[in-house]
Amino acid sequence: MSLSRSRLACPLRSRATPSRLQAVAAWWALLRAEDGAVIDKEGVDAIVGDLAVLVGSARWQNQGV
Repeated sequence: MSLSRSRLACPLRSRATPSRLQAVAAWWALLRAEDGAVIDKEGVDAIVGDLAVLVGSARWQNQGV
């Protein structure tokens, strides 16, 4: 069974707003750039979004985050 990313993300997303997730992604990309790593915006947004889904899933399962 395959769930679309958007269907999975809705109930399991962390409490962060999309604008907050974008701000965190931009901040993280800047930190990585200072270390010499270059990550494209789509890659950073995907990683931070996936992390938000994991956090939301852990909270939904009453797991510590």
